Amino acid sequence: MSTTIDELLSEFSGELEQTVQRYSPFIQRAEEGGYPYIAKFFRAIVASETARGKLYHLGMSTHAGKAHDYSICPHCGLVFVPDAPDKCPVDDTLGAQFERIS
Repeated sequence: MSTTIDELLSEFSGELEQTVQRYSPFIQRAEEGGYPYIAKFFRAIVASETARGKLYHLGMSTHAGKAHDYSICPHCGLVFVPDAPDKCPVDDTLGAQFERIS
């Protein structure tokens, strides 16, 4: 069975949507249980996952035909192509601690 980049990206988008939908019951339960700040936090997670998914989608479509190494911050998960910075701009993890995906 042949798989195209468009098929992979489409399937990934569907998985992202399912991830977002998984949080809906938690948001509702938190609101109904009188925990508006927890519901708000879950909504923030949904917004974050949506934004990250768009970045991943763009990255996959941009780098689909290119051989790259990736450097991943072990604390926040930020992805760098190809080399890690001296330290993570999000959480100051040293670049030497990043995981290299070759």
